[in-house]
Amino acid sequence: MQKKLIIITITIILFVIIIMGALFLKDKNKNYQNENVTIYLFRGETCPYCENALNYFKSTIDNYPNINVISYEVWNNKENAQLKNAIIKELNIPKTSVPLFVIGDYYKIGFSDNGQKLIDKALEEINNENYQDVVANIIKENNFNLTPEKITSNS
Repeated sequence: MQKKLIIITITIILFVIIIMGALFLKDKNKNYQNENVTIYLFRGETCPYCENALNYFKSTIDNYPNINVISYEVWNNKENAQLKNAIIKELNIPKTSVPLFVIGDYYKIGFSDNGQKLIDKALEEINNENYQDVVANIIKENNFNLTPEKITSNS
């Protein structure tokens, strides 16, 4: 009788250890990382702040292989402007000008001397399990004839 009780106790302990280990490994291997995150830049062709943003990203983007920067010129391109207007509506942006940046469902209007906060936000979104690329979703839902420009150090 005591021998059966010891065997049952050891079996229960081993079962609990195995279950706990499996749960630990499952949680440890849980990966919310997104393969890539995109910073969308809506800009005007002769806007000096937009030009500063472009230059900033051209000089730094190669340091961040998981971040894409896509630019849309909206002052001279009606289709790109329609996309911007759809995003304004979707994100309930109260007023806007250029440059307008969109990362997931986050937006920022204007550009100061340092775009590092935008890079930091994109890096944060890489690990966000709830990240949704709002711009990509709007593009998929509509039949825009867009003219995007992927920003690289060579562009």
